[in-house]
Amino acid sequence: MNHHLNLFTFFNDSKAEHLENNLSRAFALCLLHDPLFLDRVLGKVLTAEDYQLLSQESWTSRDIDIDVQLVASSFEGYRKLYAVGASPQEMNIELIDEYAAGGAADPVTDVSVALGDILIIFEFKVSRVDPGQQLKGQAEAISRFGTADPPEVVYADFNWGKIIAVAESVLGFMGKLGTGSALTRDFVQLLESRYAEWFPPRPMNRVAFPASDASSEFKQLHQRLNLIKEELAKAGGYGFETYKGTYARTVLRVNWGWTREVLIDFTSGTEDKYIRLAIYAGETKRQGWELFGKGLSFDQLTSPVAGATLVVRPYLKFRHFNSAIAELFLSPEESRRTHTLEFHTRRAGRYPKERWPELEAVLTDHLPGWRSQCAYDAQVTESNRSYVDFSAGVLLELLIPYEEAERHDTGKPERAVAFFRKCIDGMREMVELKNGNHE
Repeated sequence: MNHHLNLFTFFNDSKAEHLENNLSRAFALCLLHDPLFLDRVLGKVLTAEDYQLLSQESWTSRDIDIDVQLVASSFEGYRKLYAVGASPQEMNIELIDEYAAGGAADPVTDVSVALGDILIIFEFKVSRVDPGQQLKGQAEAISRFGTADPPEVVYADFNWGKIIAVAESVLGFMGKLGTGSALTRDFVQLLESRYAEWFPPRPMNRVAFPASDASSEFKQLHQRLNLIKEELAKAGGYGFETYKGTYARTVLRVNWGWTREVLIDFTSGTEDKYIRLAIYAGETKRQGWELFGKGLSFDQLTSPVAGATLVVRPYLKFRHFNSAIAELFLSPEESRRTHTLEFHTRRAGRYPKERWPELEAVLTDHLPGWRSQCAYDAQVTESNRSYVDFSAGVLLELLIPYEEAERHDTGKPERAVAFFRKCIDGMREMVELKNGNHE
């Protein structure tokens, strides 16, 4: 659906302040116009006793006052006040007493719900900021402005994860009846388009393949694959590591001799729709011994999984401080002179700056024009580096059609984990059985 047709999407709402205001307004409208959503929210926020009392009382919609952006001085005469925080993370209720009340003398509340002698105020945050201090300032101001006895104050957490769970359960229940609120539906779509990371990872059969890096599906699919990687690690046989920084990524750590990690991601920026398992084999000289020592022929490698495509991409790589700084992918014909045990033995390893001309001459002899095909000069000769590590290896990519991956991931991750374990084990055996290293 065109996102501009969403009831809560506006053309100029990119600032964080506008996003918070739009989300709080959307939440209030869902409370106002979706009775089931209101009931489920009350059931989560109120104590069991208060919720039961409200259920037993005879009241109509005229007795409920739902509003936004009201100041604290406008509330008076309530027996009980619920101060509810909604942010991406759970609010620590135990810290409330330690907070100094913050905010203006007559603070503005995001959303308020008045039911008889009970008042509920909500404070929304889209950043990972604890709303407790601001809520405390609002609650104390409401108590201060009242002329009667101050209300009993109860602080509650209703973070975005809980809000989403309630909204999706309402949509799921009403969907079974063939009905539902367009407001609640659009509220969930707005949240998902802006903050996909707030949602629990969905099975691949419920996530459309991302149309672009900016789509909510891009984040959702990353979330799901990261969960699958975590579950693979828990199942044993793999480590799990997250690299932060410019090239943030999560990988499975292995100790197979010829490689140290397995990547699971997906193709993007093309019309192809694949889940990709990638292994950089022979990135270091030690890994190269395992890879070339038994005479492995890349021409003999075939996909270990039915329906998947194996792509073999020989490369030359330059590294510094264990990080790749430049690489050059070769054609099968070009790699016949470089991806051999002899070339590895003589040429792979560390080159101090004074030996760079020697390496450059060898590569020029084997691959005329190689310098223009990679970032070697920018990252090596024109840098302040004093050494570079050189290796010849191969990138093995197993491309699984997205439709096939969806078929194996329809609910809880166990089935998908078993499928990806089969793929990973198959890639390992594909290499090790071919060169006689499999134990």
